[in-house]
Amino acid sequence: MSNVIEFKKKPDDAPAQPVQIGPEHYTPEHYRLSDLVRYEYSPETWADRDGYAYQNTLEQHAHLVAFFAAFGFKYDDYAHSAFVAWRTLQEEFVSHVHMRLEHAGTWDAVRNKLDSELAAYVEAVALQDKDAIQRYRNVAQKTLEKARSEHEEAVNKVQRTDVQLPAEATMLERGINNFRWDSPFLYSFPPFEKTSSGEYRHGAHDVFVTYAYVCGWSYADISRDKLRLEEVSNICIGTLGYYFYQMMVTGGGRWNKALAVKTFPGCSDKLLSYLSACYGRRVESARKLRDAAWPELQDWARRHPFDRSLFGRRG
Repeated sequence: MSNVIEFKKKPDDAPAQPVQIGPEHYTPEHYRLSDLVRYEYSPETWADRDGYAYQNTLEQHAHLVAFFAAFGFKYDDYAHSAFVAWRTLQEEFVSHVHMRLEHAGTWDAVRNKLDSELAAYVEAVALQDKDAIQRYRNVAQKTLEKARSEHEEAVNKVQRTDVQLPAEATMLERGINNFRWDSPFLYSFPPFEKTSSGEYRHGAHDVFVTYAYVCGWSYADISRDKLRLEEVSNICIGTLGYYFYQMMVTGGGRWNKALAVKTFPGCSDKLLSYLSACYGRRVESARKLRDAAWPELQDWARRHPFDRSLFGRRG
């Protein structure tokens, strides 16, 4: 009997195989419903020349199509304003469905306070009862049509204006009325990399540009200034995203000066006016107030660091 111990090399891990997307991936039945309704719209969306929006990968796109189907809608009917429709379903219905799926006791108490058709629609979606979903989906359809109408009006308003807007404004104004300070935590602060044009960009470019724009910054004006880009990223998405989210959770979507004073202690009225413009998505006001308030905001941000570990979450 030999005393020699043989060590066998651990086999190399097999390379990850790409996900093969089949017809089943476009149906709600393929997913756990509580995971499906949490689907986060990819910030790397692209659109074809007709304006039909696609997610960044085929797998993500199939997931989004299934998300719409779970609520009784065909994605193709909303593909030209997909983000607006996704956001509307998220804000108006997903929390109820999630409650029905995972907190039944709370749902039983809440449903009695809801409109009966809304409650019936939520029940139908949670149970994936196709007939009932079709019977009550008009509840969601009215909300989706209203959101789409407001979105189209915002687009038309920009196209009619004679005011010279920053280069990215046409794209941003289309969704600015739907922007809310409740989803900054998807941003992971990727590094800005210099491009062949001399501008600095990163993988979450659209997200950065949107938050900067709401705070009165035009990407076109600072695209070659890496330090300024990093500063705007940290303050507009990090500091303001973090503290405005706290304000939304505590006080709702409307600006509340008393709550703002508690959230941003020690700020002057000048800075609070700028913060109010940012919070309320009043882009022109934010742009006018920005330069006077920015040094104070920089100083406040240094003294009140945000929790960076909360950012970069996608699940």
